[in-house]
Amino acid sequence: MLNGANHNDVSEIFRSNLTRMLREKKVTAAALSREAGLNLRAVTDIIEGRAQSPRLSTIYLLCRVLDVSLDEMISSEAPRIEADHSGTRIHPEVEKFLSSLSEEEQEQLLESIRKLAGYWKR
Repeated sequence: MLNGANHNDVSEIFRSNLTRMLREKKVTAAALSREAGLNLRAVTDIIEGRAQSPRLSTIYLLCRVLDVSLDEMISSEAPRIEADHSGTRIHPEVEKFLSSLSEEEQEQLLESIRKLAGYWKR
């Protein structure tokens, strides 16, 4: 799981998994911070990579609210994400890029991709 991982790697793995969990569970940073009893800034700092060493108590509260184990949140094993039932997997770099965008930016990107796909089908 974390063999050979340094501190920055673990922080990035946690940040990436937290972002993924929020997306999968359709939970906003504001809702998560409220449920965990944390300041919104504490959660957004983790998500945006400004907090490199979140407190253990913060991590515990986030895991508890999201109903996931700490092990799952620091696991570097990429989860298998099914785009549809054909078994198509989302490339980890694509997932990382998308998770760095706001929901509005993701919607704009999706709209652009759909326009391009329509153009190519001509």
